[in-house]
Formats: sequence, structure tokens, C-alpha cells
Amino acid sequence: PTATIPQGTDIQALERLCRADFEQACARVLWIRPKDEALCRLQLLWPQRYVYRRYLKPAWERKEALGLVVLKTRRIFMTTLFMAWLYHKVRWYKGINAYVLANDDPTLADVYGMAQRFHSNLPVDFVPPVERNNTEVLAYAAPWDCSLRARVAKHEQIGRGTTLQAVLWDEAAFSPAPEVTLLGFLDAVPRTSASLLAINSTANGEGSWFQAIWNEMNKPGGSELGGRRWQTVFLAAWQNPHNRLANVVVHDLDDYEQDLVERFHVDDAFLAWRRASVNEYERLFPGSGARSFK
Repeated sequence: PTATIPQGTDIQALERLCRADFEQACARVLWIRPKDEALCRLQLLWPQRYVYRRYLKPAWERKEALGLVVLKTRRIFMTTLFMAWLYHKVRWYKGINAYVLANDDPTLADVYGMAQRFHSNLPVDFVPPVERNNTEVLAYAAPWDCSLRARVAKHEQIGRGTTLQAVLWDEAAFSPAPEVTLLGFLDAVPRTSASLLAINSTANGEGSWFQAIWNEMNKPGGSELGGRRWQTVFLAAWQNPHNRLANVVVHDLDDYEQDLVERFHVDDAFLAWRRASVNEYERLFPGSGARSFK
């Protein structure tokens, strides 16, 4: 059926809105499947909004080459944010080539599956002409000329000989030959225009390659590597405003709680939440990047 003029105007207006406003695109047309739940639209949670507004959006608007090393903890949903960001650029811009990389096949299937879900649940009027759609690549034909490719981090030539505008390397700490993989992407992702290279991983113990990269990049003001400025992202539990129990007075602070108060000025509401979560707190919510590697 052919859209009426008012319907066509509404579609065009939503198209422009989604292109200009990533958060609106997520909330209106991008669908996710949370664990053990039904499909729902992607409403960015506080950790996702924080990283988007502090890092992704400013760099994109300034047309900067952004490098992020993200030390994941539980329940911050960074992989979902980055996959939505990559897909948004592939769907609403032209000539974008993006890449998602993971440490093994099951992880890659889960991560790349998010993009396929975004695509398959677009409103019918928003679906671009598809050139390819399989387990390794989602490509849109002209005039989009965009693609999102997926590979396991075991191919030495990944990224080489290709110009990429956005790369997500998920669970990089568990990838074989990470130095070779990183060098390939540093060559492939432009350093003179808006681009993203995100190394996103949970810790893999002390003395690992990922810890070395984290320590090198975790300097005041960020660090330079491969012609781009790198920044580290670690969201401690106390930073999340939702990790609070109101109207509780906390007494008899232990040494760790006292340290949190002195260093980060946390309040009783957070300490009460921490105590209520104490059985899993240290495992799921390390208080600092350094403690994540213990």
C-alpha cells in the first residue's frame, strides 16, 4: 500500500528525528530482547546514557577519532549501547563500514545478533535495501552503501586493507593474539574524522594484556595510541544513582566503607544499598578499576 501524504510526512519526520537523535532512535525504533524477557524498545539506562552523553555524542559532534577502553562490570549493558551506536550509524548514515569482534563464536553470535534484531524489527518503512544479511555481515545497498561485519578475534588480518568508521571489540581480554588484532584496527580506522574504536571487556586477572592496556590508557586526560586520544571508562557502583536505598541510616562503617566515604563522598543511601547487596557486591560491583583485576 502507498502511504498517504500525512503518513509520508510523519515517516519523514521520524526518519529525520532518528538520524539526528540517537536516544530517540533507540527509544522509538530499536528493539532488544533482555534476558528471559520479551522484546522491548531500547530505553537507555543510566550507565548507557552516561557513556553516550559523556563520550560518544561529543566526539561524534566534534568529528573526533575516539578510542575507548571500557572495563565492564555487571549490569551496565555497555555492549548493548555500543551495538546500538554502530547500527545507528550504519542505518542512518551513508558509506559507513563497521566491525564487531568478539573472543569466541557464542559471544559473537549474541553480540552481532543484536544488530540483526535491530534490523529485523525496524518499521517496514524504515528498512533500507539489503545487499547481504547473514551470520557474518549485514550490508545495505546503494544509496546507503553501509555494512556491519562480525568476526571472531582469531584472524590476524582482521581490519587490514579496509577503511572502518566504527569498531567494537567485545571481551577483548579473552582474545588470542590481542596485540596483532589491535594493530590491524589501528590501521583500518581513520584518525582524522569521526570514528570509534571501543575495546570493551571484563577483566581477566592481574598481569594480563588487557590490564596493561588499561593501565597505559588510564592516565589523567587520556593517552595517545595510533594517532587517536584514548580514554578509559569504568563505572563504579556508587556512581549509579539507582544504587540507593533511601531513608536508611548506616552505622559502624567498616574500613572499606570508610574509604568510600573519604575518597568518593558516598552517602548513607549508597552504603545501605551496598550492605543489602553485600553477598554479591565485591564480585559484581568492584569499587575501582584496579580492584576488578584482583
